[in-house]
Amino acid sequence: MAQSNYRAYYPGCAVSEPHIPLLQVDLILDDQERDNLVDSLEAVRVSPYRCYEDFCAEIREIAQSAVTPPRLREYVAQRRAQSVADNPTGLIKNTPIDTSLPVFDHDEPVLSKRALKTTFVAEGFLTLYAELAGTPGISYQNANDGDVFHDIYAKLGLADGLPQKTLGPVPFHRDLANHFVRPDYLYMLGMRSGGPNTVYTTFASSKDVIARLDAETLAVARQARFQTPLEPPVHSLVSAAWGLRISENRTEGLDVEAERVLRDVVNTVHEVKRGIDIQPGDFVIICNNYCVHNRELSKVVDLGQLATRWLIKTMNVDSRDPHSPHFVDGVPYMVRSEPGDAGV
Repeated sequence: MAQSNYRAYYPGCAVSEPHIPLLQVDLILDDQERDNLVDSLEAVRVSPYRCYEDFCAEIREIAQSAVTPPRLREYVAQRRAQSVADNPTGLIKNTPIDTSLPVFDHDEPVLSKRALKTTFVAEGFLTLYAELAGTPGISYQNANDGDVFHDIYAKLGLADGLPQKTLGPVPFHRDLANHFVRPDYLYMLGMRSGGPNTVYTTFASSKDVIARLDAETLAVARQARFQTPLEPPVHSLVSAAWGLRISENRTEGLDVEAERVLRDVVNTVHEVKRGIDIQPGDFVIICNNYCVHNRELSKVVDLGQLATRWLIKTMNVDSRDPHSPHFVDGVPYMVRSEPGDAGV
């Protein structure tokens, strides 16, 4: 798509803070570990977009084989032993992605991907990690025809709308914060970077935010004196177990004092945030209930490359069993659309 065709959809943004503290790197796969995984994952010919459960069965065999690096197994085991409140994010670099990275049509990128993408290495690694961690993927009937894998990729007409499809900045939020099936984890894998542009995905630990609030601010934040569109009429900002319920630029205080506290909380979120300009092979772990995340554009010099920036994301849960009443009959991972469902 010519740059001039989507320039009108670019929402524009201010340059963000130039020095965002970087997300800590937890593990870097060496090239041999990565290449061994690429070889095995490239051999999987079952499409996860047509036969997801069969695809998972093949990936499960790879996860159980010697191809999966022991260091990756050890890392997953360490994370499972840690508190998610204390460690709500993770970063592994140099993970396997597909050799061929097609550029998708911006009018219907999902249909374009299905037509052009013939290997499933990235989808395989996202599934392999979930298998090792015991965090199965889920999908939503009203999102991408029920696909488990979601592209963060610009779509014409939605370039200033849905977070996954927009070109511009995305305020701090939790994914599907008020959905009746909220994912416990988000896994994101960098496929193609923004080129010379600098696009940060940043994260703020709920525990770090709450620990910085003074007693007076925290007392108000724990009261139901706030509201967010599409969520229950009133709610608190802070709940038990280090929960932080806030959607930047959407949540509102219901009185003057609540508005002041909301501003303090948002400012604190920005004070504690850490970020990463996600590059190909960067695998990011987000504990959705224990941190908020956003997207910030620090430098934009090439709209064309910004528009083809591409990540693949999955939504995962500790267990599917509690959510099974909401699944589509016969599809034990797909969340059924229901009345009042605000969508994905």
